This record gives sequence, structure tokens and C-alpha cells, in this order.
Amino acid sequence: MRKVDRPEMAKILLSMPDLRRRALAEVRQQAGCHNVQDIAINRVSDQRAENNWSLCVLCAPNDPINQENAALDRMINGICRGC
Repeated sequence: MRKVDRPEMAKILLSMPDLRRRALAEVRQQAGCHNVQDIAINRVSDQRAENNWSLCVLCAPNDPINQENAALDRMINGICRGC
């Protein structure tokens, strides 16, 4: 597989709180994400990875839509074991 040439981006060092603040602000600018309450930043130790972190958006568990989605997930998992 041929690697696509991309311009090198400048790498800057950020503290974890600063990275979290910047990432959360960027996520909140995305469509439908204005009310995201929190994110999780996970360190990646894979030497081949382009970044040394990954990001997860955390949902509010008491939000009615999230409770509905969780109930649906449980129902599907009960039906589709091993799918």
C-alpha cells in the first residue's frame, strides 16, 4: 500500500488539561454536539499511530435519548448474540 504524501504539521506540546479544553471546544462546534458535557482522552502507545492519544465523547447517562439508546442496545444484544 502506498502512503499518501501529506504536508508535515507542526507538532506542539500541550498539557493534558489544555488538550482536553481545546478538544472539547472543537467537538462542541460540530453539528448536534453543542451540549456535549465531557470527553475522555486516552493515551495510545502504538508506535505506528499518527497521534499519541485518542478521544471519546462521553454521553450524559440520564439524558432521555441516551437511556432510549441504551435500552435498544440491550434489546439488540439479547437478540443478536454473536452477530
